[in-house]
Amino acid sequence: MENHGDRPEIRDALARGQGQSLRRSVTMRREMLYYAIRQYAPSGAPVILRFAVPLQTNDATLRAFRGSLFLWSMMILIVAGTATLMVSRAFSDRVERLKEFSRRVAEGDFRPLPGDGSGDALEALGNSLNQTAARLDSTIRTLTEERNLSSAILGSMVEGVAVISGSERLVFANPGFAEILGIDVSPQAGTALVETVRQSELIEAVRLVLRGAPRVETEVVTGTLRQHFFAATVASVSAGKTSGAVIVLHDITDLRKLERVRRDFVANVSHEFKTPLTAIQGFAETLLAGALDDTQNRERFLEIILEHSRRLARLTGRSTETFEDGCGPAGNWRLTKLA
Repeated sequence: MENHGDRPEIRDALARGQGQSLRRSVTMRREMLYYAIRQYAPSGAPVILRFAVPLQTNDATLRAFRGSLFLWSMMILIVAGTATLMVSRAFSDRVERLKEFSRRVAEGDFRPLPGDGSGDALEALGNSLNQTAARLDSTIRTLTEERNLSSAILGSMVEGVAVISGSERLVFANPGFAEILGIDVSPQAGTALVETVRQSELIEAVRLVLRGAPRVETEVVTGTLRQHFFAATVASVSAGKTSGAVIVLHDITDLRKLERVRRDFVANVSHEFKTPLTAIQGFAETLLAGALDDTQNRERFLEIILEHSRRLARLTGRSTETFEDGCGPAGNWRLTKLA
């Protein structure tokens, strides 16, 4: 064999302690992989150990390793993919349960979500949602009871009550409000005020309150042949950034009738009293002016004064009784009957 001292792997081993090269062997007539390492003999002289492996053997080993690596990689990938799919499916199912629970809560179903015992973040989130749903259920129940109580109170009131929004639309109206205004169909929430109320005084009062007035009082008259009178009070109301007006209609028809009876009575009494009083005054002045010495006419004058005095007495007694009968239970004043 020829001297191998000039081979690349030998030179590298002498210089750096090890070396390798890939080339075709002239002796073996095939591609060879050479590896050389430097060692030392007992005498201290360097000795080079060189190993040679046919490249085909190395390629076969490498192919076998790659095949085994690919096989194991595929097995690991399949196992990992299956485990990941199962974990993902379980996670997805739990997320879907939370979504379904949120949808049920939004629709008013506050039944609690049962726990799965995993103890992870999703279970903690589910417990938090259960607590939120329980508090929401309690709050809604309280508000519903208060709303039902308020609706029952307002519905049983004789007075008409309505709430108007800042955009002049009806928010609430009790049955008394529709009955007072003569509305056949109960007005619906969201209806414009001008479509429900025909009384311009009431509409103007609402607009004054919506423009900033704290309270406006006015009188509303309904009906033509049989008129009804209502005292309307419009007050400002606000809730947070939302403002509106509250209308309260109180029936004062009986009070107006009583006032009309009183005016008619006073006018009738004044008219009936005017003639006898004028006669009494005139004949009394005539007597004082010198008719007392007129023996022919003074007795007639005194008889006329006495007759008109008796007429006044009769008028006073009859008017007092008539007025007392006309006032009825609502009357709180009466004339004093003259003796």
